[in-house]
Amino acid sequence: RRTTITARNFVKQMYIRNCALCVLSRYGLMDDIYDPNECDPSTEYIEAIHMAGSSTVVYPLWGGAMQGSMGVLAHTLIVIKFYEELSYLADEPEPIADACRRAQLFLRENNVDEIMEYIKSRPRIKEKSKLALVADIDRFAAANTAKGLYRGGTYLFSHFMYWASFCVSGVGRSVHPP
Repeated sequence: RRTTITARNFVKQMYIRNCALCVLSRYGLMDDIYDPNECDPSTEYIEAIHMAGSSTVVYPLWGGAMQGSMGVLAHTLIVIKFYEELSYLADEPEPIADACRRAQLFLRENNVDEIMEYIKSRPRIKEKSKLALVADIDRFAAANTAKGLYRGGTYLFSHFMYWASFCVSGVGRSVHPP
């Protein structure tokens, strides 16, 4: 029997004081939650994370699993790009919200070849993970092309369901604590 993690239990169990940024990459806090009705509304978790001490939370409004494997892939790509865009070592850090926006625009405005080239050129992604990501992107592109979708420059993630779900809550200025 599965136990449900409530926002109340989360606050009791977590202590993340002075946490500048908390990133949730999935709707549910457990990987096997695909139905939003099985967990508290995301706003309760966001409030709980703020109460536990995080000044900024980046989270999806809807789960990638709701759009199938392609949605999970889109969320993965946004999170990878978001962390790259985050200027935590810069002399003048940019707002977290700007990094999130650039990651979303990247996914929306780049075609399959550009996204695959980006993944291949990332030195911090392990080779095995790169190959898996590229294979998934290639598989989805081929399946959608066969269905007659995305003719020409294949913009696989241009629909808002893939790129628009992530939000920033809280301070959102930079990863440097105030």
